Amino acid sequence: MKLGELIAGLELTEIVDADESLEISGISGDSRLVEPGYLFVALKGTHTDGHRFIPEALHRGAAAILYEKPVEIPPGVCRLRAPSTRPLYPLLAARFYGLPGEKLRLIGVTGTNGKTSTTLLVAAILRAMNQRPAVVGTLGFGMPPSDMQSEYQFAERGLTTPDSVKLQSLLAQALAAGATHAVMEVSSHALVQSRVDYIHFRGRVFTNLSPEHLDYHRTMEEYAAAKRSFFSRPQLGSIEYAVVNGEDKLGKEIAEQLACPTLTFGSELTSALTGTIQHASLEGATYQLEYRAAKVHHRSPLVPADDLLLTVSSPLIGQHNLANMLASVGCGLMEGADAAALKSGLESVRNIPGRLERVANPRGLHIFVDYAHTPDALRQTLSTLRALAGTKRIITADDILKGIRTARPVRNPKYIVELNRRRAIALAISEADAGDSVLIAGKGHEDYQIFHDRKVPFNDASVAAELASSRA
Repeated sequence: MKLGELIAGLELTEIVDADESLEISGISGDSRLVEPGYLFVALKGTHTDGHRFIPEALHRGAAAILYEKPVEIPPGVCRLRAPSTRPLYPLLAARFYGLPGEKLRLIGVTGTNGKTSTTLLVAAILRAMNQRPAVVGTLGFGMPPSDMQSEYQFAERGLTTPDSVKLQSLLAQALAAGATHAVMEVSSHALVQSRVDYIHFRGRVFTNLSPEHLDYHRTMEEYAAAKRSFFSRPQLGSIEYAVVNGEDKLGKEIAEQLACPTLTFGSELTSALTGTIQHASLEGATYQLEYRAAKVHHRSPLVPADDLLLTVSSPLIGQHNLANMLASVGCGLMEGADAAALKSGLESVRNIPGRLERVANPRGLHIFVDYAHTPDALRQTLSTLRALAGTKRIITADDILKGIRTARPVRNPKYIVELNRRRAIALAISEADAGDSVLIAGKGHEDYQIFHDRKVPFNDASVAAELASSRA
């Protein structure tokens, strides 16, 4: 792309040695990824300042530099200065890749827990409508499979919501491959750092809010403000509809402030979407889901006028999955899904990696791997299994272990401290008998462990399957 096209209309305070016909071959805010012909954007981060790495970017062949602080740049290099580079970075990325976030139909899901499951459920409903949704989130980037029987194959695993350039690149890939939609997890970090700016989210979902990322946001008020901004940020385009948790304090506030059609979900009588678990076991559950048109806030001709009662059978269990299904149904209805597509889509999701994921084994054990790494998520997972199972063995990361130790004077739980994760899983499995439940919590889908000096391969589900089979 020509430099002139890329920077047209931008608020720049200084333009030096800039030839509008200069060909820009890529954009990066990471000097390590710069290649010849790139525009390097110097970003001030939480821990590092990109201005320090301008020399490295030039060494790697950067053709132009966008910066905000006074810096020494050799003569002859295209230099662009702005009051702040952060808000320009996502716009430049969007322009470079042809504004894919405008051309795809985007649905975004934010909240502390439930983003991954809700995203996959929404995508499944869209697939049942013969649409082709891509998925972006904690599991990575998934292109739409060729048929309803195939599962997403994820690549590009990294941040829940990628860097602006990577994100726009993925959306462009999806568009080129024939995707019609993209369903995306939107993290609070991404909102604060403007990563999702210039992506038009037509539908927006809020799942819930509980303490997390307070090392970054510092207070719950700051964390809540980040989530709330997803529904008001002008750089995300006009919002067509919202689906929000009507039982969550922040969800209620969001619903009250929105002027677009808003579907609340929960067990309260005021919710547009509500449901019950009619039958449940460790193998699955039967859900009754209800849509009440009269309870929709700010109804419009786009809002389905008829009430709906739906019965769904699913291997996904727990009250939290009921909430995820209700949120997904809300999106499906606003996207034009009928009852058959809603039911078919929800029932097609047989497994969500690392979310109460079952581990098949020859010993008759109910082994589950779950990503639960916040107090609220772990509480929900334990409540689900407690209601359906007998003995439980819990393997957690150290941060949750500290919580168990703190709780000891109150509940006096029996626990064993084993810092080696493989040995801990082996111990739990060795002590379990047929019919017992073993919960391996804290890492879920992750296929690695990070130590202070290295990152090593490790997948809870694979290790559990291996150990359970070897002890059969």
